[in-house]
This record gives sequence, structure tokens and C-alpha cells, in this order.
Amino acid sequence: MLTLSRSTTTPSSLSLLSAGEKLSGFVLHAGFFLAALGFITAGAHALWPSRIPYAAGVHVWAVGAIGVMTLAMMTRATLGHSGRALVASKGMQFAYLCVVAALIARVAMALAPEFAMPLLIVASGAWILAFAAFLAVYGPMLARRSGP
Repeated sequence: MLTLSRSTTTPSSLSLLSAGEKLSGFVLHAGFFLAALGFITAGAHALWPSRIPYAAGVHVWAVGAIGVMTLAMMTRATLGHSGRALVASKGMQFAYLCVVAALIARVAMALAPEFAMPLLIVASGAWILAFAAFLAVYGPMLARRSGP
């Protein structure tokens, strides 16, 4: 399982953790990495506008960074506020992979405009699947009344 935050472990205690717990905070860190990668891609466009499309950087920010961070924070908030462990289920791991697939398709679309329509279909389908997976996994938790 993939944990979502609460990095209270020290490097020396990592060997005592499960594989999923070693990935603590990975999803949010991946979102922050994608934000930095968006800046790098925008800078690459400024240096080589004929080689790096402007849309590539925008999609790394919008689909990658914002999409991953939004999904990760919605997951973390739902688990934290419902008193559950901050561990992503297989369904949510699938959702994160779908957002990454949407990101790859959108960046590929900017780099290969001749395949725009099939890549747009892949990107939109992956995006819809990601948030549908969130709804399927966390909808029941969010619909239940919590507390006394």
C-alpha cells in the first residue's frame, strides 16, 4: 500500500517499515516534483521554442502537479478526517496512475500534434477514471455520517 503523508519516521527507522510505509508522502512529493518540472519545461520552451511547446509545460503544471496534488490532498483529508490510516488502497493507487497517464498523454499531444485526437481521448478517459476511482473508493466514506 502507498501511504500519503505523516513523515514522522527517521531514516534509521525506515528499515522497520513496510514497503508501503517507506513510500510515505510519495504522492504529494510527486506533485511538488511535477510543479518544478513544469517550471523547467516552461524554461526549456523559453530557450528552445521550436523544440519544446508551451503547452507541454502548462500540462505538466495543470494535469500533473495540480491533478496529483488535488487527488492526494482529497485522499489524505478524507482518510485523516474519518480517522483512518493514511494508506492508499489499490483503487487509489490506480487513480494516481490514471492521472499520470493523463499527464503523459497531454504532454505527448503537445509534442506530437498529429496524434492529438487519440491522445486527447486517452487523456480524458484516464482523467475521468482517476476521479471516478476516487469517488468509488471514498464516496461511501464521505456519504456516511461521522461522529456521535
